[in-house]
Amino acid sequence: MNPQMFGRYLLLDKVAAGGMAEVWRAKLTGEGNFQKILAIKKILPHVSEDEDFITMFTDEANITSTMNHANIGQVSEFSKVGDVFYISMEYVSGRDLKSVWSWSKARAQIMPVELSAYIVSKMCDGLQYAHDHAIVHRDISPQNVLLSWEGDVKVIDFGIAKATEKAGKTRPGTLKGKFAYMAPEQIRGLPLDGRSDLFAIGVCLYELVTGQRGFQAESEFSLLEMVRNVEIRPPSLLNQTLPAELERIIYKALTKDRDQRYQTCADMSVDLQQFMLQRGRPPQARDLAAFLRENFTVDWEKEKSRLESYRDINPLDYQGNKLLAQGPASPPLALDDDSAFSSTTDLLAMPAASAMPSMAAMQPATASAMRVRPEHTGSTATGLQQAEPSAPMPVGPAKPRLSSRSIKLMAASVAGVVALGGLGVGLWMTVLQPVTAVVVTVQGPRDATVRFDALPAVAATPNATIEGVKKGPHTVFVEADGYLPVTMPVVTEGQPLFALTATLKRIPGKLVVTSEPSGASIIIDGKPTERVTPATFELDGDSVHEVKVQKVDYKEAITPDVRVPGAKETSVKLRLKPALVRLRIVSTPEGASVRVGEVDYGMTPVVLERAPDDPYPQVLITAKNCEPMQTTVPFDRDKAEDRFDVTLKCK
Repeated sequence: MNPQMFGRYLLLDKVAAGGMAEVWRAKLTGEGNFQKILAIKKILPHVSEDEDFITMFTDEANITSTMNHANIGQVSEFSKVGDVFYISMEYVSGRDLKSVWSWSKARAQIMPVELSAYIVSKMCDGLQYAHDHAIVHRDISPQNVLLSWEGDVKVIDFGIAKATEKAGKTRPGTLKGKFAYMAPEQIRGLPLDGRSDLFAIGVCLYELVTGQRGFQAESEFSLLEMVRNVEIRPPSLLNQTLPAELERIIYKALTKDRDQRYQTCADMSVDLQQFMLQRGRPPQARDLAAFLRENFTVDWEKEKSRLESYRDINPLDYQGNKLLAQGPASPPLALDDDSAFSSTTDLLAMPAASAMPSMAAMQPATASAMRVRPEHTGSTATGLQQAEPSAPMPVGPAKPRLSSRSIKLMAASVAGVVALGGLGVGLWMTVLQPVTAVVVTVQGPRDATVRFDALPAVAATPNATIEGVKKGPHTVFVEADGYLPVTMPVVTEGQPLFALTATLKRIPGKLVVTSEPSGASIIIDGKPTERVTPATFELDGDSVHEVKVQKVDYKEAITPDVRVPGAKETSVKLRLKPALVRLRIVSTPEGASVRVGEVDYGMTPVVLERAPDDPYPQVLITAKNCEPMQTTVPFDRDKAEDRFDVTLKCK
């Protein structure tokens, strides 16, 4: 270990290095014995002029800095020391998912399915947060998932992530990410959304529960074709103890048509959590931590010793040992002082994602100074502006004095003028000024009230008339229980009659439509909504609707007369029954012959298709050196896919 100063950080030792960048463990200290271990990811000097890589590096910092979630690795700072750009990140002490998978595969072991489901559900939670912020990762793979010794699961390396509304486009003919984890639409160069990340999540789950690669070929071209057509072996062939429900989840995530795939990471996370509940006590972070510490004991002990040794290292002792000869670090773009991030070798050499933002835009704004002039307090002081002396009041000629008789005559004259003026004003107000009768007709409720300006409200049944309205601008307020109020400006010109109509709409209500299974198209009152379950609609209050859902391979479900009250939320859940049930028969040993009646279906595993109302099939299963078995095969009539396992008695 040869610690070196890098700006305000002390680089402790190198974690990983690639052709473009390297990652270091680093220490940051402050007042009051404050110290924190972080990861510093910095580009190598020879690529400082590579604009594409600088763009990718900048994008990774800017994109990750906008997110704050327990299942996403955090960035705390993006800046440069001298000419070297760097990102200060959360240091996650643990292992990446790829190394855990490789360790298991090398020992011909498979991670417990419940723990695999737990890890992937946490990946879904982190990516759902990213998708909610219009960010698609585009490079989900086991290398980009970190598992901490405390059982945390963090998705990392958003270096080629892309905001869905971002204007920058990938250059034609380029593919970004790892081919074996790309979605078919990504291979074809189509626009991507969160469902593309879901496909990659499905591949990760497949590999965890089978111990085998999902897509593997001898050439890049063959691999791309496999992914494009989703040519993948059934996971239950590789892991015969795999629960049918988990296999169903994998198949749904790996559906070629993304419209039939999980539509959100939240949907997949819910299914995984329900699966774990069905298996008993769902795993927690401490269970993942125990698994890692028990199986990677040596690495865990080394990491504890390493972190303990860093505690007593003082950066002041290495001030003369600088990594670069340079002045003070450039002003950093502080993103989140409480978070940071760790990476691995595979994170270091990724293609660029989009154009680099102006570095000038990252500099902190310069505060402008203000000069404040103290107010004059009445005393003379240096630096205080003394008030000018007040000018004397001008003095006019002396006013003549009036006799008491003159005053009385003037008062009588004024009183007479006021009386005549009052009579004229009253006559004009009552006779000569034009007034209008305003008639308000209310459409909608039968018990609305109308309020004109500040006058008391009157009932509209359905009309309300306001007499004697003066010429000029006015305001009409119309209200009724259960309806949205209406405010209408009115200008009268003195016409005898002014009529207007107010149409009130009911206060809307919310309709929440769900289905089992989810992902069904929603049709309301015979009109497609172009949305799938689960979905929420805002509809007129106190209205009645017909709700229908449709899904491929299922019979449509319909619920008539769904009433939606105003200002309330109404939920309706429809259960879809499959049009056909695909019944998978798996035998031990594999390769047994399956016969139903007079029809030979070949060797296991085989798939039988049955209508939900069909009787359970009578099946004859035979294999060499095994006793034949004739049995009735039950199936779940409410599922599109089901599985039946049978073990033959063999010599």
